[in-house]
Amino acid sequence: MTELKKLAQMSDYYGSDPTLVLAGGGNTSYKTADVLYVKASGFPLSGIRENGFAALDRHGLQDLLLRGYPEDVENIDTQFIEDVMATRLPGEEKRPSVEALLHHGFDFPYVLHLHPTVINSLTSAVNGKEEAERLFGQDQVWVKLVHPGYGLARYCWDLQQEHKAKYGKYPRFLFLQNHGIFIPGNSPEEIGVALDEVISKIKACYTKEWDADLAPINTETVGAVKDILEQTYASVLYCGQKSMVAMCESREAAAGVLRPYNPDQITYCRSWPLFCESVESIEADLKNYSETIGGLPKVIIVRGVGLFTAGADLGEADRAMQLFLDAGKIAFYAEAFGGYHQLDDDFIDFIDNREVENYRRGVANKNL
Repeated sequence: MTELKKLAQMSDYYGSDPTLVLAGGGNTSYKTADVLYVKASGFPLSGIRENGFAALDRHGLQDLLLRGYPEDVENIDTQFIEDVMATRLPGEEKRPSVEALLHHGFDFPYVLHLHPTVINSLTSAVNGKEEAERLFGQDQVWVKLVHPGYGLARYCWDLQQEHKAKYGKYPRFLFLQNHGIFIPGNSPEEIGVALDEVISKIKACYTKEWDADLAPINTETVGAVKDILEQTYASVLYCGQKSMVAMCESREAAAGVLRPYNPDQITYCRSWPLFCESVESIEADLKNYSETIGGLPKVIIVRGVGLFTAGADLGEADRAMQLFLDAGKIAFYAEAFGGYHQLDDDFIDFIDNREVENYRRGVANKNL
């Protein structure tokens, strides 16, 4: 079996597990001394084959990693993407993951990057850094919140070199604040052992379980909300899971989901959900949202009723539902690690206006 086929099988294995990958999130890679094969944008991990990876010149990537950018460069994010694209091997037309340079910086052939709920309950927690050190010691490195792109790739590379100089070995995994985990390894099997260990140790800290059973539903009220929303949206979904409904009882109860935790939630749910105090206020609230924030929300919480997601089609509404439920579970389980830590306004604005995220939204809609 070729190494690239092993990479595709590993990617499909994790990508097909909804507890690990939502809406196609995450990426993987395999490298030789000269070439990096990294998941291409627009290819979900689930079902990916060897042709779903972009081939990049590692010598060009290393030059880019060490060269960096002057602080006064305008549109550095756009320039960085162009520079990564320029390292593609002759004939390669696929767009590599924006995290390609970060993948290149690991001194291991295989790399897995995921952001599942269980791991983000730690990375999106107030005491996440301290708890990661307590649970995993020298096996891990904590990566503070850094804008995606060149800065994050170089910061992660520097941290690994510092860890190697201090402990004589590279870390087994990197925890990225409000983002997820990177696990490098010499084989897919080695990566699997590390991931299982991380998940089991985090779950062992939980003191309560999310209740996915349906709460008692007032079908007439839920129907009334859908009728109102369907005047504006082509597709509307409702979630009546008990733990989610409990978060919809008041604005205070919903505080843990009123701002995002990670870039994926911004991409698929928009940054700001709409909280409606009553069924009667929905139409006015939608108008106010459009006038103050712009556009329409993808997530609508109606106090005492529950969570609704909406979009131009079923796929858009479903992705918003998956990622917003993820936000609710992160808030719920982060209590085990000192409570939740959400993104600040500056980071949210950066992701909202980032070319990469706009590209991902377009690809997601195109692939329906």
